[in-house]
Amino acid sequence: MGAKMQGDIGGVVKNLRYALTIICKASPTRLWVTILESVLRGTALFMLDVYLLRIIVNSVQAGSDFGRLAVTTIWVAGYYGAVQIFRTVLQTLYYPISNLKIQESIQLRLFTTSMEADLSCFEDSEFYDRYVKAIQEAPTRASQILDSISDLILFITYVATNGALLVTMAPELMVWAFLPVLVEVLIGKRRNKVSYELTMRVTEQNRKRDYVRRVFYLQNYAKELRLTNIYRVLFRQMDESLRDICRAIREYGLKLALFEYVRDETVEVLVYIGSILWTSFRVLTAKTMPLGDALVVINSISTVAFTFQDSIQRLFEFHEHSLYIQNLRYFLEYEPTIQRDPKGLPVVDFRGLEFHNVSFHYAGQETEVLHQVNLSIQAGEKIALVGQNGAGKSTIVKLLMRLYDPTQGEIRLNGVDIRQYRLDEYRALFGVVFQDYRIFSAPVKENVLLHPCGDGDEAIVADALQNSGIQEKVRSLPHGMDTVLTREFDEEGAVLSGGEAQKISIARIFAKDCELVIMDEPSSALDPIAEHAMYDNMMRACQNKSVIFISHRLASAAMADRIYLLENGRIVEQGSHAELMRHGGRYQEMFSIQAKNYGEKGAAI
Repeated sequence: MGAKMQGDIGGVVKNLRYALTIICKASPTRLWVTILESVLRGTALFMLDVYLLRIIVNSVQAGSDFGRLAVTTIWVAGYYGAVQIFRTVLQTLYYPISNLKIQESIQLRLFTTSMEADLSCFEDSEFYDRYVKAIQEAPTRASQILDSISDLILFITYVATNGALLVTMAPELMVWAFLPVLVEVLIGKRRNKVSYELTMRVTEQNRKRDYVRRVFYLQNYAKELRLTNIYRVLFRQMDESLRDICRAIREYGLKLALFEYVRDETVEVLVYIGSILWTSFRVLTAKTMPLGDALVVINSISTVAFTFQDSIQRLFEFHEHSLYIQNLRYFLEYEPTIQRDPKGLPVVDFRGLEFHNVSFHYAGQETEVLHQVNLSIQAGEKIALVGQNGAGKSTIVKLLMRLYDPTQGEIRLNGVDIRQYRLDEYRALFGVVFQDYRIFSAPVKENVLLHPCGDGDEAIVADALQNSGIQEKVRSLPHGMDTVLTREFDEEGAVLSGGEAQKISIARIFAKDCELVIMDEPSSALDPIAEHAMYDNMMRACQNKSVIFISHRLASAAMADRIYLLENGRIVEQGSHAELMRHGGRYQEMFSIQAKNYGEKGAAI
């Protein structure tokens, strides 16, 4: 038991030191200013609430000179006023700025870690729950820790000054003042554990409620919400989450209420009434205590008891803080499997990429998404990946980009396993448009560049917009390429159609100086004619680049030098369009069906 408690204390200290290190790096003077304010405030409260009361009552009882009493009162009031001015400046100016710096520092760490974390982590519910908890706690937990430190220092100062005075007047009552401390030690840790369990219990349900709220304000879902009854499903989910939260509150709330009752009654009944009875005996019966001292003792004993209890509660708050910090540390100290190794091989050029007996399955699943895949692409070559949904086409792109590593086999760049290269340099080879591309609430030009616009970049953006077929639309916008996309923060922001947004995502390819272009279903929102024009532009613009594109429309795949047909994670056919058509296999069958559906115009394409 003792070893476990010692281990718990050691863990709390380590976690608090970790948090304070982050806080001090973000705002170097914050901790020391917080301590100074608490000490000054504690002494000021003691002088105003206790010391001045004793002086006034005893002076009146003894018939002392009013002038001396007035000077003392003015001196105490002046000190208290100066401390309050100092505190007000901190509360309205220094602390808000300091809090923002600390919050931003922690959030940037979280965002950086999330960008470097393996993509598989976000498919792991435990990891994602930890991430959500860390993100939710980040804006407030650091300031809560500082508030706890401030309160603890204030309490220590207040107890020390009150206790020193109390010892000179009624030292026997100091033992009585420690009674609430004993109660807090017995129940405090258990209470905080119950509180933490309640918070963790409702986290997942709050995530579900947040999801429903998000669906109802995001534009993406507006049509389905109005034209279908899916809202009933969402309402049911929200209602079920609310019921689960209420069950958790009922389960843990009674325990928390019992803890609070025991804590409060100890001070209010035993300590306060006990001190009144004892001081009354000394004033009225024993005649050993002046009235002023009696009033101060009654006031001080309750203050010391309450403050002792609050001090212990703050110590247990640090235990609660530690639980959240541990979760934050788990995320921030996470080491990704796919790391940015600066000692890796430099990427000098691009001569070719090869999949050699590559198999892959996602974490926690036994079924292989890819099985013994062998394919290659040489410099300047254009290849197409075709097949039905779920065949493994997009997974090949994810492996190629090292968002995942193969379960078996190797992917080789210029004959060398890609895991041996520096990750950033390797990924810089590619320009990618994913099937689930995103448009950001930022100017058109930065949506195309995907980085801040610098000198000479606008000409690059203009060419990219021209090649993707969206330049005329952008010119018609109120501020051209400076127009913000979406109306998330700007009422004058442009809301693009699905096809227009897709052309913006395609423009990103043309704007990036890369060796190999990957397009994962880049034309799903385009009609066949616009798709053909887009691919025609792409082939011309990427004449000297390698291109991998995924498309369900086989007429577009016919432009490729080589086509790979995937089924159930295996390559079942490969060759040029002409070769596969002559072969008369699955590709020829699929192409003929699509050509028939598109009619003569589609077949001609």
